[in-house]
Amino acid sequence: QQRVVLAAAPRSTGRVERPDGTPHTNALVALVPAAVGRRAVSPLTLAAGPEQAAAVVATDAVGAFQLPWPDDASYDLIATAPGFAPRVVPFVRAATHAGTDLRLVLRLGARIDGDVVRADGTAVPQLRVQAFAPPPARPDPAGAQQRPFGPHAPWRGGELLREAVADASGKFVLEAVPPGPVWVVCDPLGTGQRIEVGDGEE
Repeated sequence: QQRVVLAAAPRSTGRVERPDGTPHTNALVALVPAAVGRRAVSPLTLAAGPEQAAAVVATDAVGAFQLPWPDDASYDLIATAPGFAPRVVPFVRAATHAGTDLRLVLRLGARIDGDVVRADGTAVPQLRVQAFAPPPARPDPAGAQQRPFGPHAPWRGGELLREAVADASGKFVLEAVPPGPVWVVCDPLGTGQRIEVGDGEE
């Protein structure tokens, strides 16, 4: 008779907190496939439907979670909750992070509201408005920094953070945008404006 001992699957444990240090109940914590240059599944998509994540759990009454690792591939570890910007720990692996106790502190997301108008000031309804993180600069062989896709659309290659559709009067609202520099882009017009947002700003 042969005895087979099954090893426990590797997992990471931790706690998700609000900015004031209090626990956040029912926050989502997920392992999302990482892609070079851009995440395969963005926090935006995760918030809409976590089924694309490799693993996802919700925090308990004290903000704690236990997240199993499906394999030793490289993932982004993402914590999300309504009203807060996603907390992203990029390119983690079971070999380096399984068994670790993580403390993930969420930041208040910013609210961006505005109007989509033509040159004559009239409203443009039902257009998609997107918020992108600035793409990483691409060094040239001489060491100088270049825009990744040229000056005409400097947001290309950046991560899609949030999106909304303008209403009948051209007004739009982007909720829970991560703090920092953001490109707000109107599609399909291809026009954009770079702004700087802080925690919880409106």
